[in-house]
Amino acid sequence: MSATDLAQEFSTAFTAFQERAVGDLAAADSHDAAALDAVHRACVAMDQKVTEAAQLYLPPYDLAKYQATIKTLIAQVESKRAAARATKKFTFKSRKKLGHHGAKHVAAAAAPAPAPVAAPAPVNNYSADTTDVVADVADTHRVHVTQADMPRDVAISDIARSVVVIGAAGRQRVGAVHLSRVVNSVIAVVAPVDGSLLVEGLRDSVLIVAGCRQLRVHEAHNARLVAYTVSDPIIEDSDGVVAVASVPAADELGALVPGVENITAHDNHVHGIKDFHWLASDRPSPHWHSLQDDDETAMRVQAAVANVARALYGGEEVATELDEAVIDELRACLPPAQE
Repeated sequence: MSATDLAQEFSTAFTAFQERAVGDLAAADSHDAAALDAVHRACVAMDQKVTEAAQLYLPPYDLAKYQATIKTLIAQVESKRAAARATKKFTFKSRKKLGHHGAKHVAAAAAPAPAPVAAPAPVNNYSADTTDVVADVADTHRVHVTQADMPRDVAISDIARSVVVIGAAGRQRVGAVHLSRVVNSVIAVVAPVDGSLLVEGLRDSVLIVAGCRQLRVHEAHNARLVAYTVSDPIIEDSDGVVAVASVPAADELGALVPGVENITAHDNHVHGIKDFHWLASDRPSPHWHSLQDDDETAMRVQAAVANVARALYGGEEVATELDEAVIDELRACLPPAQE
């Protein structure tokens, strides 16, 4: 098939996805975490397909249109999640005083019916069935280790002036990672990511990814991307981005992080960033640059990655606490503050 035919076929598939997502969003109550999570996962999956198609045959106009649509859908999901969180904070109780008989009637009416079997409660309005949530962390550090037998997604949001480390127990992997609203912090995903890692808002921060299949970054400013990724990372609406390999060589990553073999079987593409807001082919994007492995800063960052991996996985079980020295070493990876 020609590139034009492939683009037309993709357009048909995208339209079907969009109609389904819009319908699912309209039908989903703001408190229906599972339904909202399903729409979000569909958006992330389609975003990955758009990225792959853009590298092969999609014209720039179609790419921009699809990206804008996905971004709008994700924003609508987040809006419903925010509405659900807001309603949980405010409840109104009647102050009307009841007489003795009235109180009896109310008590009888309020008698609880037999409780149905409860589904796992949503956390921060993500479905607890599929997603681990790390949110609202400020001025501290946190280690989160996924414990499930199957890869789980991880949602990380609203992190300020902190260090967050993600690990996985039992040589397990993480399904996908959604990172949003991170400021002046270090996020270290020290577990192989089976799917994509989507970033929406990363400022004056460091994102460390031991290994993933796709890295997509929106609105990163003065940020270091320290990663091993099997496809070219994508940045949009970003500037001051610095790319660093998480390790100098694939075999070193395999020795440090369990279960990463499916990723290290491929070359690391972290230095092949595609800037979707810089379409000039004859000049490099001014929004990002690379640090090679012999750069002093790169070597310091890679040493920190190696040390946190050893601290997590060096014992009989995955560590859930890290020494302050390891945390301080990660903090030292932060980029210099910008005016």
